[in-house]
Parts: sequence; structure tokens; C-alpha cells
Amino acid sequence: MGDKPSASEFVRFLVGSIVDQPDEIELFTSRDGKHELIEVGVAKDDLPNVIGRGGKTAQSLRAVLDAWTWKHRLRAHLRILEEDEEPKGRSVDGDDDDDDDAADDSADDGDDGVQAEAAPA
Repeated sequence: MGDKPSASEFVRFLVGSIVDQPDEIELFTSRDGKHELIEVGVAKDDLPNVIGRGGKTAQSLRAVLDAWTWKHRLRAHLRILEEDEEPKGRSVDGDDDDDDDAADDSADDGDDGVQAEAAPA
């Protein structure tokens, strides 16, 4: 009962509720200072559902995640992976066991798609 909630599992729940192929959701996480970067990949046909017209659905997903993480005293950002885009983080499902990602993370400039603004008060 004392387990800390998982922002990545919350993102899986959110995204899974708006896509047609929830089994195709891939989650990747990495750290950016105090923030967890959660990258989500979906099936090609579901990408428009996740991004939405003019990015409004993606913006709404980020707003809900911000509220949820604030409530649980966590810090996380959501990045939606475009088709064939490589993630920066490690798979949440644990299916990539190679350690060469650690070297890739150290060379990361941390500027790609990570929002740095503070949460609203």
C-alpha cells in the first residue's frame, strides 16, 4: 500500500483509453534532472488519435499528466514519438536488456521535446 504510483503506468492508462490498438503502446522512460521523461509510441493508425487536431489531444494529455504528477508529488513530462522515431529512454516493459543505452543517455543534450516550465500553482 505504500508503493509510489507510476507515472508511466498512468500514461499507459490514459493513452490506452483513446487508441484503437492499446496492445501496441510502447513506453520508454529516462531522467532529465528531477523530471522523468515518458516517451510513448503507438501504432501508426493511432498516432492522429494521440496527437489530435492541431496537437490539442497531446496538449490535453500533458495537462492531465501534470495534474496527476502534482497530486502525487512527482515530476514527469510526456513526449509522443512520431512514426519511426527512436526513443531516448529505456523500455518500461523491460524488453531491451542491453546496456548500451546508458552510454547514449550520457551523450544526450536533454533539449529534445522536454518541457522545462514549472507547473501552474
